[in-house]
Amino acid sequence: LALLFCKNMLNFSKKPLILITLTLALGLYGCGKKIMVNNNTIQNQNQTINQDNNVSEEIKTLALEIEDWKKYKMISSGKNGIFYYDSCGDKEFDSFVNVVNKGKIFELKLNRALTLIYTPNYNNWTNAELKKHESFCEAGAIYPLYAYQDKILWSGTCGSGMKPDENTSAFYEFQNCETAGKALEYFLKNK
Repeated sequence: LALLFCKNMLNFSKKPLILITLTLALGLYGCGKKIMVNNNTIQNQNQTINQDNNVSEEIKTLALEIEDWKKYKMISSGKNGIFYYDSCGDKEFDSFVNVVNKGKIFELKLNRALTLIYTPNYNNWTNAELKKHESFCEAGAIYPLYAYQDKILWSGTCGSGMKPDENTSAFYEFQNCETAGKALEYFLKNK
């Protein structure tokens, strides 16, 4: 997400300042980092995650759920896509998203808050090829994160850019989403 933000920061003229500020805060940490392709199996991922003693058990447990594809529920089977976004002019990516919208889409609410999606990898892109086509020009969209041989992992964002009042149920969901975001960051760091 942070790399995507850095690539698209110059295209923010239509975006509300509050969303830009949140995206900047979330994105500054990862600017310039690249997620490397690694064909680790879930067993190797489990070993790596379980060896890191500086991360809470909650974060480790959530990180392990990300590749537990059985936990994802189908939310679209070609009748209604979910990707509506402002294109930045990458016609190949736009075409890919149109195909994705017509296919099967699976969703997991990590920690009951952060939307994770997986879709088939129709173009058989590697992770490096996927990163070349990140062309979403809006905050709050669902972003492609990681390309597997057979699927693409996508992620939403947490909230609208404003921290909810602590006395509301929205605050609880916001905290859950922030925790899920930490687990996702940890997961990607270990890929």
